[in-house]
Order: sequence, then C-alpha cells, then structure tokens
Amino acid sequence: MKNILKDILYNKLLQLNVFFIILISAILYLFIISSYAYDKPVLNTTNHIFIISSYHVGDPCGQPQFDAVIEALQHSRISNLSFTGHFLDTRRNSENIIKQKIEFIKEDILTLQPKVIVTLDDPAFALLYKFIMDNPNTYLVFSGVNKDVQIYNKDKQFLTDDCIPTKNITGVFEYMFMKEQLNLLEEILNKKLNKVAILYSEDSVSPIITQQLINEVKNSEYENVFVKYSIKTIEDMIQTSYLINEDKTIDAWIPIALSILNEKNEKILMSNTAKIMTSIINKPDLSLNASFTEYGFFGGVSVDFYQMGYQAGLLVAKLLQGINIKELPIENTRNSYIAINFNRTLELNIQIPKNVLSKIDMLIE
Repeated sequence: MKNILKDILYNKLLQLNVFFIILISAILYLFIISSYAYDKPVLNTTNHIFIISSYHVGDPCGQPQFDAVIEALQHSRISNLSFTGHFLDTRRNSENIIKQKIEFIKEDILTLQPKVIVTLDDPAFALLYKFIMDNPNTYLVFSGVNKDVQIYNKDKQFLTDDCIPTKNITGVFEYMFMKEQLNLLEEILNKKLNKVAILYSEDSVSPIITQQLINEVKNSEYENVFVKYSIKTIEDMIQTSYLINEDKTIDAWIPIALSILNEKNEKILMSNTAKIMTSIINKPDLSLNASFTEYGFFGGVSVDFYQMGYQAGLLVAKLLQGINIKELPIENTRNSYIAINFNRTLELNIQIPKNVLSKIDMLIE
C-alpha cells in the first residue's frame, strides 16, 4: 500500500513539474512576443531595433529577411534587445498612404531613438536613408537593396568609391546570381541561349531589378541576351505574354511583374497573375527566388532571402558590439540555392539532366 501511495505521489509531482514547465514556457513565450512591436511604439531599451519592411507582413521576399535579422541578433547573444516592426506594403498601397506611414515612422524614430534601423529592400531604404543620415546616433543597416548603392550615394554621400561607410550606413546588397542562373539553364536545355525576355511591371522595384540583371551580365557572354518588355496592366501582361510565346528567337523569360493594375485599377501581385502567364508562355520561366518558383514558375538559381537577412543581422550585431562602422563595408549576398518546380518541368516537357539533378536543393511540386 505504501508503495502504491508513493507511486501516486510521485506521479502527481511529475504532473505538477510538467505543468510548471509548460506554464513557465508559456510565460517566456509571451514575454518574447511582447518585445516585438508592429507599428506600435515601445519603451526604449539599451538595444532597441527598428525593422522597416518595404512590403506587407508575410511577404515572400520581405518576411524571411525580417525573421532572420531577429534570429541573427538573438543568436549573437546581444542583451537588452527590443524590436519595432513597420510594413510599408508599397506594392499595394497608394503613394499618399506610403508617405503617411513614412512620416509616422520618422516620428517614431525621433521619439524612441533606436540604436539601429534595418530597412528591407529598396523602397524603405530610399525613403529613409537621408533622414537617418541626419540622425548620426542611429545606424542604418539595409538588406536586399537592388539599385547600385553608388546611385543613392550620389544624392547624399555615405560611402567611398570602394563601398566603405563614411557615415552611419552599411548593409547587404542583393546580388541576383544572374550569370549562374543563365549558365544553369544552358546545362538543362543543353544549348546556348539566344534571347531571354524580361517581363517587368512599372512599379517602384521591378525596373530596378531589371536594370540590375542587365548590370550583372555586363562584360560576359550573356551581355546581349536580354530583351525587355514593360507592362502596367493585366491587359498588357496578357498581350505581352502572347508576344513572348510566339517569338521563336526567345528561349526563356524572367517574370518580374511584381505589381500591376487589374480592370478595376486595383494593384494585384504576381502571386495572383503567375498562372495566367504560365498558361500562355510555353517556355522556361526563370525565378529570382524560391517563392516565385512556388507560384508555378520553372525556377533556377534563387536568392536566399533568409540568409541575406541573417547576414544583415550579423552586421547589426557587430555594430552593437562596438565595431566601428568603417570596418563594415557593404557586402554582397553570399548565399543562393537551386529551386525547381517539378510540375512546371512536366508542363514544359523538360528533362532535367542527371548532373543538374544532383545540384538541386529544393524540388517544388
């Protein structure tokens, strides 16, 4: 009987321990979550970080960078961290709403005096870098800038010609791996590429990326490979898709129609138009990242957005650890991976060679 009572008592204590472990874990989780403020000011801490995304919460380009910046800082064991997140949603919001958001963010910066501001992608950087330069006690670290940083530098200087910071700005430039992308496609198709169409929209980011792709292949065998097609509306997109499909000189195409207007003059994203384009264009569509491959495009060499954000987060950590910003030059994205959409290969009747199959990091169905 005593043994039975001991067993019951032991089991009760074990249950209580499990309960307390769960309770403590829940409290810790709530504490961590409470330190992430999205569009709401929080009390200042020793290491308060602003993360300003050009796009919306959950965006396939911006969100991995956002999450990675936070994780890099946590892994770096920086103490007294807190975060404020802002999302501009530039692909869908009007210019007036974006301006209002920027003014709110500027007020937030002046009130909370964050140690570091991280901008994700070009719109956020372009709208804020001059303002932050006038607040020299705050650092700016960018992630995912596509426009040549020296173009920004001409308007207000913060770099040397060698991309060494002279002010309070550094970051990670989004290298797109375009030569590697085209080389991979030649391996898959087992032929030299003649022409590759770039189908881009006239929003704030797509023309910048288009120019970057052209810049990346300068002075290489692919220098004259691109043909550009600009679109504004869904009607433009459909007509241009037929043109690309019917042009026998074009071997492949790159979708960068990030935001176009529908019949109601509303902005719609490429996630909603990908199936229309792939149903018309019966040619390999090269994705600039794995998220686009998940929309149904063929794929190829993808920028690793998470690793790019993590790279930027490590720069933030170094600044917080006291490293002089002049010792932290602008970096190129270092990480890429190969993602291929299996269903699209079937639609295009493409056989992936064995030597390429062994290189694929992600096969999406």
